[in-house]
Amino acid sequence: MRHTIPVPVISGHHLDRFLNLVEISDDGCWYWQGSLVGGYGQFVLNHRKYYAHRISYTAYVGEIPDGLPLDHTCEHRNCVNPEHLEIVTDQENTRRVWQAIKRKA
Repeated sequence: MRHTIPVPVISGHHLDRFLNLVEISDDGCWYWQGSLVGGYGQFVLNHRKYYAHRISYTAYVGEIPDGLPLDHTCEHRNCVNPEHLEIVTDQENTRRVWQAIKRKA
């Protein structure tokens, strides 16, 4: 599951099913309670797996340009709060990951 797979916009009962797997925390994060792969939430829609944060962003903000990742500005991979997600280039995403690693060291 790379970030090149187009993400469908969900609504209605699919959005309700999605939100039933979200726990909203006092820190502002929407923590994914469903399955995780590499720390990232996974949502199954029409027998296909998608990253939960990409589903959330598409549902609440809009389309994600082909090939671009979303950065979790909160630094929690399992957060699906669209306000904590930002479209960035691969290069910028890598730079931010290294900054976070240095801060935590």
